[in-house]
Amino acid sequence: MDTRAVVWSGPKQAEYRTVSLGEPKPGEVLIESAYSLVSPGTEREWLTSDESHAVLGRTFPFIPGYSVAGRIAALGEGVTGLAVGDRVVAGPPVGSHAAHVIAPVGTVFPVPDDVPLRSAVFFNLGATAAHTVRLSGVRLGDSLSIVGQGPIGLLATQIAVAQGAWPILALDLDPDRRKAALTHGASFAADPTDAAFTETLAQVGGGTRATIDLSGVSAGINTALQVTAPLGTAVFSSGMTAPVTLDYGSLFVKGLTVIGALVAVRPAEMKQDTENFLRLVATGAVTTPARDEDVHDPATAAQVYQRVLDGDRTLTAPLFAWRPEL
Repeated sequence: MDTRAVVWSGPKQAEYRTVSLGEPKPGEVLIESAYSLVSPGTEREWLTSDESHAVLGRTFPFIPGYSVAGRIAALGEGVTGLAVGDRVVAGPPVGSHAAHVIAPVGTVFPVPDDVPLRSAVFFNLGATAAHTVRLSGVRLGDSLSIVGQGPIGLLATQIAVAQGAWPILALDLDPDRRKAALTHGASFAADPTDAAFTETLAQVGGGTRATIDLSGVSAGINTALQVTAPLGTAVFSSGMTAPVTLDYGSLFVKGLTVIGALVAVRPAEMKQDTENFLRLVATGAVTTPARDEDVHDPATAAQVYQRVLDGDRTLTAPLFAWRPEL
């Protein structure tokens, strides 16, 4: 079958065009898309060159995107537990920025009735956030720093609040993001480059039991190492493949444990993290971005991705609206 899709035709090039999709094979599901979600930090990295998205096993051209929400349009042979018309989210490695998406059934998850598809499409970012909080090992009353308060960082802050972490130190260079973190439950919010940051750090005992880096930049990774207390845990979840120079002194002298948090390497946990996130959204413990200016016509993909490449910080959680009425 033919459908409309966003295509990365080459480095730093995005187009909106008709593509041939085919039909779902055994073990696959065809989804009619309501929304697909752009992850600015990760997709900016992957759009720059074939080398930057080698982890995907694809070269240009291809349909990007790994978060889609919609309804099942058809089932491949052997798929059970799902039905045509079901509201679902899916996270295939590529292919989500399209009006129709074929996804392996293992990447497809039902959406609770009381969760709007516009909120549910954040499941992949939410699952990543839940995954990092779980890997950090924080329990009720444990202190936690979260470096980077973009969409995933803000979700992680809310999940950590729901889990009972305290105090929570939210770090970001952007004052609006710091304000949002405080609104969503962070105990403190600070700019780690500010001269007064040492005073803020002293308010959480000079360091936190665990730290999560979701900044997307090497400086954020080293900030995470610096603010983690001795014998603490630093969880890295910035989607970078380029070499990074680490503050080895902080890591070694403090005896830190460092964990890489790419959720794809722990597929057995993806289902749990997704279900936990959707349950928190359903109960109101976690809210997703809801600005009208974040919703884009897929036909404007070239402009949206130019803003992504330019590092436009006002483009925080862009969605492509395919059939919002689903």
